[in-house]
Amino acid sequence: MTLSRRSAFQARFLLACIVVGSSACGSGGGGAPQVSPSPAPGPQPTNSVGAVSIDGVPEVCAPLTAEVQDSNGLNNATITYQWSADGEDLAGATGDTYTPTVDDFDKAVLVNASYTDDEGFSENIAATPVTIRQAPNFLGVATLSGAAQVGETLEVAVADKNGTTTSAFTYQWQSDGVNIAGAQGPTLQLASNLLGAAIQVLVNYTDDQGYVEDVQSDETVAVVAAASGGNFPRGTVGDNDTVPQVSCDTVVASMSSLEAMTNRSMTPGVTVCVADGTYTDLDLDFGGAGTEAEPITVAAQNPGEVTIGGAIKVRMSGTYVVLQGLIFKDGTSEDGDLLQTRTSSSNLCDHCRVTEISIIDIDDASSSSNKWVSIYGQHTRVDHSWFSGKTNEGALMVVWRSVPSGGVPADVEINYAQMDHNYFGNRPPADGKPYPTSGDNGFEAVRIGTSDSHSEDALSVLEHNYFERIDGESEVISNKSGNNTLYNNTIRDSFGALTLRHGSSATVSHNFIIGDDHPFASGIRVIDDGHRIVNNYIEGVRYTATSFHGGIVLHSSDGSTSNGYQVLENVFVANNTIVDSINSLSVSGGSFSIEPEDVIFVNNIIADAIGPVIVRADDGMPASSTYAGNYVYGQEFSDNSSITSFSGFSFVDAQLEDDGLGIARPSLVSPSLLADATVDLEGFDPVEDDMDGQERVGATNSGADHDSNQPVTVGVLTPLDVGPISYTPPATPGTVVRFEITNHDFDNGMSGWTFDAPSGLTTTQDETYSRGVSAEVTGAGRISQTINIEPNTNYTLSAFTQGPARLGVSLGGSEQSETDNNSAYRFTSVSFSSGANSQVTVFAETTGSGAFFDSFRLISHAAAQ
Repeated sequence: MTLSRRSAFQARFLLACIVVGSSACGSGGGGAPQVSPSPAPGPQPTNSVGAVSIDGVPEVCAPLTAEVQDSNGLNNATITYQWSADGEDLAGATGDTYTPTVDDFDKAVLVNASYTDDEGFSENIAATPVTIRQAPNFLGVATLSGAAQVGETLEVAVADKNGTTTSAFTYQWQSDGVNIAGAQGPTLQLASNLLGAAIQVLVNYTDDQGYVEDVQSDETVAVVAAASGGNFPRGTVGDNDTVPQVSCDTVVASMSSLEAMTNRSMTPGVTVCVADGTYTDLDLDFGGAGTEAEPITVAAQNPGEVTIGGAIKVRMSGTYVVLQGLIFKDGTSEDGDLLQTRTSSSNLCDHCRVTEISIIDIDDASSSSNKWVSIYGQHTRVDHSWFSGKTNEGALMVVWRSVPSGGVPADVEINYAQMDHNYFGNRPPADGKPYPTSGDNGFEAVRIGTSDSHSEDALSVLEHNYFERIDGESEVISNKSGNNTLYNNTIRDSFGALTLRHGSSATVSHNFIIGDDHPFASGIRVIDDGHRIVNNYIEGVRYTATSFHGGIVLHSSDGSTSNGYQVLENVFVANNTIVDSINSLSVSGGSFSIEPEDVIFVNNIIADAIGPVIVRADDGMPASSTYAGNYVYGQEFSDNSSITSFSGFSFVDAQLEDDGLGIARPSLVSPSLLADATVDLEGFDPVEDDMDGQERVGATNSGADHDSNQPVTVGVLTPLDVGPISYTPPATPGTVVRFEITNHDFDNGMSGWTFDAPSGLTTTQDETYSRGVSAEVTGAGRISQTINIEPNTNYTLSAFTQGPARLGVSLGGSEQSETDNNSAYRFTSVSFSSGANSQVTVFAETTGSGAFFDSFRLISHAAAQ
């Protein structure tokens, strides 16, 4: 039988009662209930007071830990902490650990612990205080990262075991141990002026333990050139330093096929390419209605791998037409100019582009006059190209503004031409001469405009171009139209000047004109009105024979409004630097009767002038003009002994120093050269940057250079900074070749020369020519040097001489020489043919009591003098 749950419980309960005789249950005999005795009370717990101790090294920045012990147990305890220093609670210090700061140094630090132990006793106990001492100083380490290469950025990181979480850092970058002005940030972009220097940085800060640190990084290796080998990383000069990518639709392998595939009405967007190879004879006449998005292009399939010689003629017309990547070499221009951006006088090329072409040694045997590139139309661009070896008459490149028959200058369309990132080199004098003569004309490298329309604007731009050995005539660049911009061009080792020949309102800025001891180097020649001439660097002007040339020449006028010399007026000349030059400032160049006027000549530096700083001072300084903030220094203030000072000019040595790229800049020992910022500029905009493209923030110096650590965006260029990006043009030796004369200027003392007594060096001001030292030959003395030359070649040796001088050469057992006798240094030369000889000894002697010599130069050229 199965019992219910309740019946089972009742049964168990009854059994229990029977067994234990429970009173709850009543006894079987009805007896009195039984009472169990109470247990004896146990002992009460006692409080064992806990203890708290501090573990760790008691010093700044070393963590301390609170350790609590209690024999009553802490298994169920919640402990709260409060750290204090010298009796003052430390805000937020409520954990079991605390790291002392520099504020706790020399203070008594302790911790209070509060809790209830496992026996229920509440505790509030304090540790024995510890006195915080200063931690030892671990010297910080400054580490540089980044490549020591122009265009790259160096960055410094500081590691310090004492901590830098609260540190404020100050930085000072150095070049070869000399502070770089304005370079006071954690990074430094390596500009071209740091080429060859070792860079380091000094860092000052206070570490987390209160130690003041002055740490110095290791020096870098010498800064190397940009990846291109030039002064700038390739593709970074200006915001337009790029070329199109070539994508061919059709590839041809002969000039006849190219001519057949092209015409004046080509399809927009088409690209006809020439396969790699060498070709002869091209008559290319092409164009059409291209668009900016779909230009019409003729290109080398691989730029630089197509060379064309023979008879060459290229004509372009239409809109958005491109010629790219071809090399024209050792040929002749067919039908006049080699390349024109027009196919007829009425079919011009607008928005067209000639890029990455090379024209080398074309028309070498020609006696006729022509141009290599004639720019017609509007918005045509010639860029990233290479031009070398034009020997015949005619400007190499011309922006044409001819007035049509029966028209007037105002009828001529504005050009808006753009010429940038090109190389112009090896433009020798006519007829194989060593140097051009006064009658040579029409041998410029670039001419913008024409005399007959110069009164109207061209609004064209010549920028980021490199010129060297341009020796054709007295003008390297000839401006003959209005409102043009000549910006960031470099001219080196060339005869003649950047000339504002006609046209008003030119902007001439950020150009570098460096003579390289060329005996006829010149600077900027200014004619006409409204020009802005700022931030130009001019060094080594040597043109002694005429007042038409100098560092900056303010030209006199014949009053002409056409082909003569216009009146110079309302011209702004500011923040230029002229160094080591003859005729540094000519205030009335030329020989005309109308003097310059209304010139604002402010905040310029003229340093180490050869002879007087100001020439043609007899004619007086330009009238109605403003002069302020100019720092000038030379052998004399002016060529008028009665003019020894002038308001706005401080006769003070700027003590400029070479920056490693051959550019003279203010140094640590320079005097104050602060620009005058109070001048009324009479409507001209202020100069807001410097020759490096760096913004002039705050107080700024006079001259072209402003101390700054901003990125250098423009500056002195090299052949490797310009020309084709996709290829390197073939090297050519040039028609006029300069042969090295060791220590040609005696800047390195007597090195390289044999000095026969009683000859030596002089540093006396009246006896030296350039840079403070020249050779002196007296009595039977002689100086000489032997040089390796090429046989059967024509040469000219030159030097600047003062006093009764004999300049000569000795070869094959015979001597040739020229004598001169000048009271001031003048150009002296002797020409000769080498015959079968491969060496020549150049020498200098005196024909009287004593003579002085400097700046020797030996060049080869095509014909005898």
